Amino acid sequence: MQGFRQEPGRQFKETFANVARLETLRLLAALAVLTGKPIHSFDIKQAYLIADWPQEFPIWISGPTHDPTKKGHGRRLLKSLYGNKSAGRHWARHFENVMRKFGFEPYSKEGSLFVYHNNGEYVICSLYVDDGCYISSSPQIKEKFEKFLIDNLPTLPCGTSVVKLMGECTETLNLKVDQRFETGKSSIHLSQGKYLKKIMKRFGITRTSKSPANNELLEVKPDENASESFTKEFQEKIGSVIYSANGTSPGISYPTNKLCSTMHAPNDAAMSSVNRLLRFMNGDVDSGILFQHTGKPLIPDFSKSARPGTQAPDATLSGAHMAPSPMLPEDNSVKTDPAGHARGASDASWNSPRSHSGWIFTLAGGAVSWQSRMQSSTATSTSESESVSACSATRQAVYLRDTLRFCGFPQCVPTKIDIDNQAAIAWSKNKCGFNKRKHIDLSNWYIGDCVERQQVEFVKIPSKENTSDVFTKLLHSSEEWKRQIQRICTYGYTDRFQRPITTSGHV
Repeated sequence: MQGFRQEPGRQFKETFANVARLETLRLLAALAVLTGKPIHSFDIKQAYLIADWPQEFPIWISGPTHDPTKKGHGRRLLKSLYGNKSAGRHWARHFENVMRKFGFEPYSKEGSLFVYHNNGEYVICSLYVDDGCYISSSPQIKEKFEKFLIDNLPTLPCGTSVVKLMGECTETLNLKVDQRFETGKSSIHLSQGKYLKKIMKRFGITRTSKSPANNELLEVKPDENASESFTKEFQEKIGSVIYSANGTSPGISYPTNKLCSTMHAPNDAAMSSVNRLLRFMNGDVDSGILFQHTGKPLIPDFSKSARPGTQAPDATLSGAHMAPSPMLPEDNSVKTDPAGHARGASDASWNSPRSHSGWIFTLAGGAVSWQSRMQSSTATSTSESESVSACSATRQAVYLRDTLRFCGFPQCVPTKIDIDNQAAIAWSKNKCGFNKRKHIDLSNWYIGDCVERQQVEFVKIPSKENTSDVFTKLLHSSEEWKRQIQRICTYGYTDRFQRPITTSGHV
């Protein structure tokens, strides 16, 4: 199949297909810990060959050398095929239709996340192309779901199903998944040791470093005279680091983001900094993100998981995602247990010409989502830069609240976001005009709307206790860096249950 010869509009139309993001996988791990249900996985072989090819886009293919097809004739494509530009899209739509037959509902904001619930039974499943992970409420519904997949997806010519059941998940997307479920204690540790060892061998990294960056990171600037081979080597190294920074190593997000700004033309300081970052990762290959929960497992509440427009206004996305009346002790544990509520932190580093924003959200004691990024506009004050970062964190909080509600974990109180700037907190509560912020983009006034709807609540904390501090600036001391990282629970798996359980994002 020579997909590069396909003509858009005549042989294909759309190519986009949803795949599970790493954030979704981390969220699934947190929910597994909170509910006390292990993650199981499955793999679908030859996935792109399963979906039917739409006949409004006819494609003719020639057979092999000794094909009996008459000369001047061809074969019309009836099924999707690897190499086809839209094969991934057709497979994703086919799988969604199969899941709908079982009763699953795809999440509108994350098309690869599916949730089924009926009479107390539930299954939460995410799919990355052909690799699936899911948690289920009972062995009975698990067996029913697995049998459904086998019955509704085709078999190979040898007679076996394309669905390969992997049992309890141990590895997915180059992430090692260590699961441990005991009575009253649950933990899942995500790490990338195997992946990191592979890239260390690739680049010949043998030494280690105590911290991910030093003052040399401040000297990273574009160098238009950089050679092609030098630039290519740098791009390969930083490209390998990005996956780890987005996967299980939030602590290296800031230096990674700074180095990415010179990816097109790195200087010597950039190369030295990325080598130091690799050395640090080489000495920390077994660390990762630890989700843990002690106590009684939580039971998901799907009473408000319906789509907006199908339920009372107080339960929709436009209003606060809270119970319509004060919570009582007899309410569902998901509503009353603080372990089921996400906690965030936001920070910004005011610089010229652009400030740096950072935020992080934790659930079940581990980091679920985070961001470290240079702001797109110039801030004229510290308060403005903090407000811009808080706006970004607020948007993420609303997304997490909606996702958790869809998965049966309604956030019945405002999502608390730690921030160390009093002026930004005051601005979020008072939307009247001030001379100092009359020029700020209207998108940042969105914070006040979310505070009014009780979707978020900003909490003033000391700067040294802000867990997002590591995402906005260079921490010179390795001890200070480790202290910050410990607050987001990125420990080795051997430390499970030996660290304090925290649902507030910091110890």
